[in-house]
Amino acid sequence: MQQEYPKASAWLNASKDPVKGNDKKFETFWKEVTDNFNKKGNGKRRREINQLKVHWSRLKSSITDFNDAWTKVTQMYTSGYSDDMLEEEAQKMYETRFGKRFSLVHWWKVLKEEPKWCAQFQETEKEKTEIVDVPEGQCRPIGREAAKAERSGQIIDDVLNEATLVIQSTIEGLQKEAYDHRSHPRKHIKRPREEAHQKLVTDYFSENPLYPSNIFRRRFRMSRPLFLRIVEALGQWSNYFTQRVDAVNRQGLSPLQKCTAAIRQLATGSAADELDEYLKIGETTAMEAMKNFVKGVRDVFGERYLRRLTMEDLERLMKLGERRGD
Repeated sequence: MQQEYPKASAWLNASKDPVKGNDKKFETFWKEVTDNFNKKGNGKRRREINQLKVHWSRLKSSITDFNDAWTKVTQMYTSGYSDDMLEEEAQKMYETRFGKRFSLVHWWKVLKEEPKWCAQFQETEKEKTEIVDVPEGQCRPIGREAAKAERSGQIIDDVLNEATLVIQSTIEGLQKEAYDHRSHPRKHIKRPREEAHQKLVTDYFSENPLYPSNIFRRRFRMSRPLFLRIVEALGQWSNYFTQRVDAVNRQGLSPLQKCTAAIRQLATGSAADELDEYLKIGETTAMEAMKNFVKGVRDVFGERYLRRLTMEDLERLMKLGERRGD
């Protein structure tokens, strides 16, 4: 890597000779490049003319390609980008095209602003874009890029047609399903949710509940005071966890019913439909209650409790575990 800069520098010095200019024969030019390089090497390792010529011709194409990417990037991002950001965008464009990043940035930075290099780059670009006339009566064959574009366009058309068929089939299925619902409307189940709420209070939340605290902890995976604290906090967080009146002026599900349905699903893995018999809450409503419960707990308690444990937290939990015999 340390010898790469002297090579580029030698090539430029031979081109910018103020006495002879750059109007030199090919062999004379490369002899001067070789002499300049060997002088800069301090005699540590010498190079022959053919070695430098072969090395330069092999790398020139790669440098030209990256310079082409740089030029396109600078035309695309005209403001708000620093040189380092533009260089990174050019690297991405080069990697997309050749499958690897450009590794000769040190060469390119030396050459990119030099008139000699700019002139060669413009000549190369002119050769790339030169139009070749086709004799009259002959058809110009389709180019590689045009063939790729045509093939890609055909693939896109096929995908769009297939997607259209899938969407049409889905719409027809939904329309048929909606028609079936209208023809055979879902039977309304009048659940006695008020009675279910009163039974829930009698079993777990009254002054003298039917089930003691140890059974509550086993079924709810937490103490009764903690559960009631969560219910109260969620009621302040969202109206969803408050008892409201429905369209027929009937009391809706209580916050205790919704939170109990959510915690039973989370704590014991109960199916949503399984809770209907005891809590008188439908499957869809039970799942909705669980989703809102999780979101509310995260929003209300996340900043304090859903964080990384500190050393003080660990020590406190260890002592608590020792007292309980865990």
